[in-house]
Amino acid sequence: VDVAVVAAGYTPQDRDPLRERERTRARAQHRVRERCIALKADHLLTLTYWRNEEDLKESVKHLRSFVRQVRKAVPGWKFVAAAERQKRGAVHWHIAVHGWQQLLLLKTIWGGIIGEDCLHNRQVDCKRYESNRWARSSSGCSSRTYQQSPSVGDVGHYVAKYIGKGFEEDRPFYGHHYL
Repeated sequence: VDVAVVAAGYTPQDRDPLRERERTRARAQHRVRERCIALKADHLLTLTYWRNEEDLKESVKHLRSFVRQVRKAVPGWKFVAAAERQKRGAVHWHIAVHGWQQLLLLKTIWGGIIGEDCLHNRQVDCKRYESNRWARSSSGCSSRTYQQSPSVGDVGHYVAKYIGKGFEEDRPFYGHHYL
């Protein structure tokens, strides 16, 4: 049984597209942060192109192929990814992952997909994400120390911010904004 709720006097012309887009963006960012926390993501993988790949749809195809091949080589590999445009217009991917990654394997797979030599370039980069937060000392006194530990929430926040950047540019209103 389908139930429809109809608001009295509401018409499709009453929609505020800017408000709806903002709500969609906020919801997508929240989901990315939740998924990064569930994944216990503590490393950030970045996939870039040497050439100027501006087509987002083509880049999504490359990423899906990359994920398929990595999962074939590393069963159970999980990720959360968001695209960003560089200043030159090229698309690149920020990917939250858990744990140490086989960088040579990832470079070989990504290079094979995009048709570039990634072994000698920095088109695949993986780093342990470090928190930039201040923490109180364990004694509870007013002195503060700089905390250098990976924070899952920070990785999720970092990846989620790229959903907001360029959200309006080339992504459809109800399209996917992260993988």
